[in-house]
Amino acid sequence: MKVGIPKEASPDERRVALVPASVPVLLKKGVQVLVERGAGEEAGYRDAEYADKGAQLAQSRAELFASADLVLQVRGLGADPEGWVRDAGSVRRGQVLVGIHDALSAPVVMREIAARGATVLSLDLIPRISRAQAMDVLSSMATIAGYKAAIPAASGRRLPACQADCTAWTSTRVNRLLCRPRWYVQSVCPSHTWSHERTSPSVSSCISQRESIRAGSPCK
Repeated sequence: MKVGIPKEASPDERRVALVPASVPVLLKKGVQVLVERGAGEEAGYRDAEYADKGAQLAQSRAELFASADLVLQVRGLGADPEGWVRDAGSVRRGQVLVGIHDALSAPVVMREIAARGATVLSLDLIPRISRAQAMDVLSSMATIAGYKAAIPAASGRRLPACQADCTAWTSTRVNRLLCRPRWYVQSVCPSHTWSHERTSPSVSSCISQRESIRAGSPCK
């Protein structure tokens, strides 16, 4: 079997479906790995790193789709309408497409792929249960996004809490990372309302502690 890793073509998509460190794992199982040139550049992985681990480099996207039995993508054809228009002619019978395909929101694309005799494994539809946790792409990405969001939030930067123009994150500058209070503020989108629950310390005390931390004083 030959696994193909194409370059992600969706706007602002910087991830890659397979990192160089995972290539030897597949090779040991007798699986060949074919990587489109430049596939890992946006994620910080050079072509030479893939080649050093034993992967083959495809000169073009067309070559990759023509050779790969299984195509791994972060954002699959269902989640990338422009990508489907571009790659539709390259999908062939018997090929397996694995990735986040957003299958339920793209029924037309799924039907067209099925008509071509290809199989889609949409990882975003894997149930979020313990047995499937190793393949649960939603939880893993949500965890990373949560940690990433905490960094600019802790520094006081403006950060939307949802894709809409939500100002929930900037309605308060108090957060658990900086003053560790036993109260929380939870946003509810898209209504942008807040619910507050506090026991101790007081909200004003937390704000005071947060400002002290910004000035360099330790958290009490």
